[in-house]
Amino acid sequence: PCETTVCGRGRECEVNQLGEAVCICQRICKKRKKPVCGSDGHFYVNHCELHRTACLTDKNIVIDHRDACLKKKHLEKTTKPTKPAAAPSHEKKTEEDGLPWKNLPPFESRRTIVVTADPNPDSTQRECSHEDYDFMKENLLVFNNEKLMDSKKSGNEYLVSIMFSHYDQNNNGQLEAEELWQAAERDHLGQLSTSCILADMLLFDDADKDGRLNINEFYLAFSVSVVSLDKALEVNHVTARVGDNVEIKCDVTGTPPPPIIWRRNDMDLSVLNDEEIKVSQVFVDGSLYLTNVQLVHAGNYTCHAQRNKDITQTHVLHVQTLPEVHVVPKLQSRAPGELAEMECHVIGVPQPRVYWLKNDEELKMGSEKYTIIGNSTALVVGKITYSDTGAYMCVATNPAGTTRDISSLVVQDQPARSKQRHIILLIFNINFHLEN
Repeated sequence: PCETTVCGRGRECEVNQLGEAVCICQRICKKRKKPVCGSDGHFYVNHCELHRTACLTDKNIVIDHRDACLKKKHLEKTTKPTKPAAAPSHEKKTEEDGLPWKNLPPFESRRTIVVTADPNPDSTQRECSHEDYDFMKENLLVFNNEKLMDSKKSGNEYLVSIMFSHYDQNNNGQLEAEELWQAAERDHLGQLSTSCILADMLLFDDADKDGRLNINEFYLAFSVSVVSLDKALEVNHVTARVGDNVEIKCDVTGTPPPPIIWRRNDMDLSVLNDEEIKVSQVFVDGSLYLTNVQLVHAGNYTCHAQRNKDITQTHVLHVQTLPEVHVVPKLQSRAPGELAEMECHVIGVPQPRVYWLKNDEELKMGSEKYTIIGNSTALVVGKITYSDTGAYMCVATNPAGTTRDISSLVVQDQPARSKQRHIILLIFNINFHLEN
């Protein structure tokens, strides 16, 4: 049975009276000198002795890479006075620190469900390096993506959150050593690494050194930022005029602050070669900056955390132009009783609202005197009289501003035919061009 059973570091497999494979604390470590300090402040001659002691004392002892105990040992040697040799003791002590184990329960009762990748944790067991640890975490993501994820969800943030809930058996928001060991055995995670175990997360990613992993530490271990977005900010409307410079802030936040990706038409703006969008740049804080905005820049821009596409903010950029207004004719002369027509050509974004004024006053539309054609693009003045003489103003307005142009009407008894006349004033050498 032990051939298929994998035990944790400092443990070995033994067959009990029922013929079952159980993991017990390792009885003997091979003689190998590779001094190491434990997180309990003690000195151990090798890794095996450290893990064996952790098993025997039922404590979570990990390697202290600061080597504090070695410095302490050296200090004691240089400062501690020499004492007479003590009488020999018949108490069984460990090699590393002389602690007695006479009060420990028998080996058979100290069983564990800890799983590791190495079925024979002894002096030949490889140490879990940072490279090995990162490799194990990558395998963990792949393994749990197949085991825990469904087709409706995607993204590492969701996957890591599911993993945390899966490992947190007592639902206290903390991952403890026992929970990690149990999860490793339950999910057969020993296959994911030849040198690292799930409980090594406490060695590498327990930032506050409290012997437990909280949700933020677990997220950081997998380089996943805890991102969020206020629901009221999911869609943001931005308005600009042609020629403006626009800065758009992404409201997706995280701990730590995640790198922000901006997209337009599902294309990453940081790598887009489109000449029309080359005027854009992304600041360090994740804001998008557009210079000399034109109509082609109008549309949707989305932003999300680099490692999380599930939480996305959409910015709708509305680009406006000041209305352009041109009236024809600029000047006309009519006899009483005739009709006078004026056309107004207007363009602008958004579509401007158009209306007419006479001498800066609103037209009285209640009578048959005035007729508006189309979207106020033409004005007809019927049965004109002398009082209709004046400046008729076409006004176009939209959120970007207001523009106007004037068509002048002169009412006289015998209007001259429409022709061009040139009046040359020799005084000051000024030329005037009038059209009747």
